[in-house]
Amino acid sequence: GDVTSEYIDRLNYKEASARAYAVYVIGQIGDAKAVDSLIPLLNDEDKYVRAIAAEALGKIGDSRAVKALAVALQDKERLVRWSAANALKQINPVEQYEIARYIEDLSDPNSLVRLQAANKLSELVPEKAREYQMARYIKDLADSDARIRVSAANALGIIGDAIAVQPLVTALNDNDALVRKNAVTALGQIVLRLKDATVVQPIIEPLVSLLKDKSNMVSASAAATLAEIGEPTVESLVSAVNGDSAVIRGMAVDILAKIHPENLPEYQLARYSKDLKDQDVSLRANAASALGSIADERSVEPLITALGDVDNRVRQNATDALAKIGEPAIQELIPLLRGQDASVQLHAAIALREIGFKLGDISKLYPAKDVIVAAFIDTASPIHSIAGQILKQIGAYAVDSLTTLLSDEDDATRAMAAAMLVEIEPKKASSYQTMRYMNDLESSDASVRSTAANALGVFGGTRAVSRLVRLLNDNDSSVRESAASVLEQIGSPAIEALITALNDENQYTRRYAFTTLAEIAPRAVAADLQSAITPAIDGLRDPDNAVRSAAAKILIHIGEPAVRPTISLFEDADGSSHAIATRILIQIGSPAIEPLEMALNNQNSVVRKNATAVLTQIAPYRAEQYQITRYINDLKDTDVTIRMVAAYQLGRTNDTRVVEPLIAALSDGDFRVRANAADSLGYLADKRAIEPLKRVEDDDKVNMVKRVAKASLEKLNRLP
Repeated sequence: GDVTSEYIDRLNYKEASARAYAVYVIGQIGDAKAVDSLIPLLNDEDKYVRAIAAEALGKIGDSRAVKALAVALQDKERLVRWSAANALKQINPVEQYEIARYIEDLSDPNSLVRLQAANKLSELVPEKAREYQMARYIKDLADSDARIRVSAANALGIIGDAIAVQPLVTALNDNDALVRKNAVTALGQIVLRLKDATVVQPIIEPLVSLLKDKSNMVSASAAATLAEIGEPTVESLVSAVNGDSAVIRGMAVDILAKIHPENLPEYQLARYSKDLKDQDVSLRANAASALGSIADERSVEPLITALGDVDNRVRQNATDALAKIGEPAIQELIPLLRGQDASVQLHAAIALREIGFKLGDISKLYPAKDVIVAAFIDTASPIHSIAGQILKQIGAYAVDSLTTLLSDEDDATRAMAAAMLVEIEPKKASSYQTMRYMNDLESSDASVRSTAANALGVFGGTRAVSRLVRLLNDNDSSVRESAASVLEQIGSPAIEALITALNDENQYTRRYAFTTLAEIAPRAVAADLQSAITPAIDGLRDPDNAVRSAAAKILIHIGEPAVRPTISLFEDADGSSHAIATRILIQIGSPAIEPLEMALNNQNSVVRKNATAVLTQIAPYRAEQYQITRYINDLKDTDVTIRMVAAYQLGRTNDTRVVEPLIAALSDGDFRVRANAADSLGYLADKRAIEPLKRVEDDDKVNMVKRVAKASLEKLNRLP
């Protein structure tokens, strides 16, 4: 008893944890004298203290706590309600306390609590299970978790009745699209199940409003539901067709078409006529297009008005629609060709043109002929180009006037005149196009010049070769590229003009002449290219890499006639052209062998060296012979270093033909050459060198030379 009193005193502690612990201990002791002290704690500010107090009272089991615990069944915290219900069952296991507790739980903010409560109540009172589930799902519709609201709306559609309608209508404004969609579906399920007009009417207007929902699935669901409801929705939907919302107008027509398909044209005409006045430009454009599909004469008047719309798409679609309506629109369109509004003029002309394509009798367009011809001549006319297309319908009588326009100063006029002439007289297309593009080459517009150059490659460009060559120095790169490309296509007929241009002072002309000629060369007759040899040799020295590369290609294709001029490049003091000359000669191949063999005797050591390198590549089977010839001639060079290297290298050839030249080198004015010659003779093992080497050993003034000669003599004297 003393312990109980001690913990009763602690029930007044300030800290909630201390109070909770004291309650817990009292509950474990189970002393009934603590009941009066525990009951007030069912109202403690701390939910855990309240819950533990309820548990303790349940364990003590004193009936004095029943009334207070029954009140606790309505506590805002589920934990407290749960503890109070358990305590009541321990004190007096009467089911009504549990039912009351779970009914209260149906309104709990926690969805899981509501779920458990509904399920538990369904077990306790099965005859009211549907009522409890309905209550739970209606509460779920207001849950903060969208997933709970989604499930609730879906469930109410399956089990709900009239009571669920208003909560579901409210849910149509939910911020979650799937909730709104499920609410729509649920309402449809309920009204179709109940078939009660008093239930149906309140939901029609909210569903119609949802036709413009920002979520497609919501609007689609609303439309499907209205269509399923059927006849009761017609009056509201017809009103919506003439309403302010374009989205609703469109969907209302679609729904009405399902309910009363026989009235669809009337619904559409009303809808699209209204749409043509809407602020939304896309809507007006679609309406004009749709009226064209309907092709009803009653649409002509609103469509004529739409030709003056501020948006081009609307005007264009209205034009197309009038064209589809056809002949009934002609008399309304012709006066617009003389109007002050350029846009209206243009679209009226387009409509007439399209109607003309479908007319069997073109004479119906004759009232418009004079204004059409005048508009085509006047390039500033807003219907200039359309007038030309209508003239094509009229026919060949316009050929003379159009041919004159091929020389017009205006690029577009020339182009359109040529196009028209080709359409009218396709057999003369090449002639008309050539006339047009030849004049286009003089255009101030680089893109026009470029296009013209490209086109002349197709339309008889051989007559334009000299003018195309002039374009190689055009100030626009695309024009230069186009001219070069066409000259390449023309091929051999352009060679002479291109060879002349190889010496042009202009960098661009020279570069493109070289590169173009290089592309033509493989398919040209070599004789036609021979006059390009000299400028191509000069081109190998050009600072422009493209020129050098192209010049090399040209010389390679010329072949044998280009060999000697190319070999002469080895004499250049600047060795930058030597490598490219080497590559050219190697690619020319066999025709270069004889001139190169002659070059091995050239006085210039660089020529001899490069000639040897090329010959070694062309005829590797004679490489040693070429090297020997080169080094024998090198022994006569004025450059002592070259003579030294030659004297050394000849000793490594193992060829007796070099003995006499090396013996002669023993008298060279430079002791290093004499020393290398003496050394090489020792390697060659030819006894002809013995006497000359003895003279060197005896008479040479340089001891090093004497020693080398002596060493070589010792080798030779050991010979058998």
